[in-house]
Amino acid sequence: MRTTEFPSDYRIRGVDEKRSAESYLEVPVDGDHPLHNESLVVLSEYGVANECYHARRDGRNPPYHRAVAGSRRVMLLRKSAAVRLAAVNDLLRPHQCEAFVLDGYRPIECQRELWNFYYSKAVEVLGHASEDEYCAHAEKYAFNPVGFDEVSSLTWPAHTTGGGVDLTLRDLASGQLFDMGTRFEEISEASRCDFFEKQLDRGEISAADPRLTNRRLLHWAMNESGFVNCPIVFWHYDWGNQNQVKNWRALRPDTPPPAFYGYINDPG
Repeated sequence: MRTTEFPSDYRIRGVDEKRSAESYLEVPVDGDHPLHNESLVVLSEYGVANECYHARRDGRNPPYHRAVAGSRRVMLLRKSAAVRLAAVNDLLRPHQCEAFVLDGYRPIECQRELWNFYYSKAVEVLGHASEDEYCAHAEKYAFNPVGFDEVSSLTWPAHTTGGGVDLTLRDLASGQLFDMGTRFEEISEASRCDFFEKQLDRGEISAADPRLTNRRLLHWAMNESGFVNCPIVFWHYDWGNQNQVKNWRALRPDTPPPAFYGYINDPG
């Protein structure tokens, strides 16, 4: 039976680190699945608040501080993912908060620009180093789209499938974003979804710490609605794509459903 109340003893599960470290690109995509060719929809039409972080023009989107080339101001997701995010909001409403989406469908042009940004940062940080070292450093922050081929599932960034979503929580009354412990796009140990669970286990924070409870609330609502978290960051979840299957295997003992979303072209 579907849980409709946030359990008082809810915890974010740890992961199988070996499986979590695997690449999702080896996961096959079922092209015959009835949702494989599902269309992209405008997320705001499903009552889900959003603002594309990468498309901001006010400079308040570190570390870029500018609109990223190729980014979309209108947020798109596959229809089933949008419907499920509306269900997430139904779960969150009794807690006086809602989902606030920061990134959804990402055109490949935007992914390339993000890669170029982090590759340039790698050159700055590492100085004289090899190409492999530059790429390894940049891959901590962005998917490498250099070999992208729209017909090869071995090359698809998760966000280009329309099934990957980055989000946080915000207060329904004030619109204030919740404190999640780290900012979006800040890649660090503290960004791991279960970071504050581990701090709690070590006695470094209390069970009432809002950073812990806020992450738990988001994690619970997303899982209840079918999304699976990418454990290295608290803000990224997937539905229907290869990354969902890979992370399901790292988080849960049961068999995941097949991936059915592949790369989808930007509708323009």
